[in-house]
Amino acid sequence: MADPDRTPKVAQWRQNMGGWSAGLDFAGTAVTCVLIGFGIDHFAGTSPWFLIIFLVVGIVGGFVAFLRTAMRLNRGPKR
Repeated sequence: MADPDRTPKVAQWRQNMGGWSAGLDFAGTAVTCVLIGFGIDHFAGTSPWFLIIFLVVGIVGGFVAFLRTAMRLNRGPKR
């Protein structure tokens, strides 16, 4: 039998972790793309062109990942 006091705490915890997940999706995608661009520039000697290109790609990709996570969280729990 489930503890009635525990259920709201678990729901609140899941909601908070969902917010963190959305933020980390954005940051992780942007940082990963910047590191890829930096690596290409380092080995190809094209500084800073690929860094700038991958920065823009990372920000757009991170924003899309953020929106997907936020939309999933707004739908609520599965029924």
